[in-house]
Amino acid sequence: MRSTNSSTSSASSTRFGQFRAPERDLPLYYPYNRRTNEPMRKVLWWLIGGSRGGANRLRIVRGLHDTPMNTNQLSKALAIDYKTAQHHLELLVENNVLTTMGDDYGKMYFLTEQMEQHLDLLDDIARQAGLNDDD
Repeated sequence: MRSTNSSTSSASSTRFGQFRAPERDLPLYYPYNRRTNEPMRKVLWWLIGGSRGGANRLRIVRGLHDTPMNTNQLSKALAIDYKTAQHHLELLVENNVLTTMGDDYGKMYFLTEQMEQHLDLLDDIARQAGLNDDD
């Protein structure tokens, strides 16, 4: 016989891969991505620590922290292919790590305020993933 429990119905409504915003009883330092409701730590692990392009993305974020740039400037400054830079920038914007101003070739990339507040988290993930500035 099957029992119906209202507490399981709310849990079953969330499919695997979907996340909710953290509950209020979590520590205040628990960062999450407001756009996707993903914890910022998970987003950065996926983008930086857990993928083949993580080293380039780390270089991009660190480079843009110092100086906002457009795709062409960034690809020259980091000595990477323009299309490669464009691909990584798109992923970083989609995941609320970067924001833009302007259009087309003049589009400038900046760190989001949320990313600015979590640069220490980025450094921790880079260290744990074994990524250095030289990578």
